[in-house]
Amino acid sequence: MMADVDPITEVSTAVQAVLRPFMPNWQFELVPSELTLTEFEMLMGHTPWVGFGWTGFEMGKSSGRQARGHHKMRLTIAVKNSDRPGRFLGDALGPGLYPAMATAVCVLQGKTLPGIGTISVATADQTYVDGYSDMVVALGVVDIEIGPGALGAPFDTLADAPDFAGLIATYVVADGATFTDTILLGAP
Repeated sequence: MMADVDPITEVSTAVQAVLRPFMPNWQFELVPSELTLTEFEMLMGHTPWVGFGWTGFEMGKSSGRQARGHHKMRLTIAVKNSDRPGRFLGDALGPGLYPAMATAVCVLQGKTLPGIGTISVATADQTYVDGYSDMVVALGVVDIEIGPGALGAPFDTLADAPDFAGLIATYVVADGATFTDTILLGAP
């Protein structure tokens, strides 16, 4: 199962599942955390939408050799409405940016994703794309962190990955001597 060896996809899918009941008519897309102008123009053809971009993984200072820490994601929220107040407040034509941002923040903050970690909203801000005001779009970003969690458990799940058969590590010990250890996963 791919999610077992790809925790980034697992986290993204879980966050989308939390938001989906509260934004049923919204387009959800995986996007880069920073959109190019071309990507932005393409996505504006079908609003309202939420873009999910992975911004990184911050290792915990005491995680040792385990890849444990916090996943970071940026949600980009876009609504399009020719009426300026409607763009921000919502109206009969569609949802507004402010209620959408408030919904995302309230639904996500403190939500625990079983087996993954707890969501914390780091920031929620309105943003814009300079020179694109004629597109009648309102944009916001919600930065979240999910954790503490793992970036992967190589001794449990990577054994099932088709291209990962073993790990060779060389250690330097206190007296300067070195030794090499081979760890084979799966059947020999």
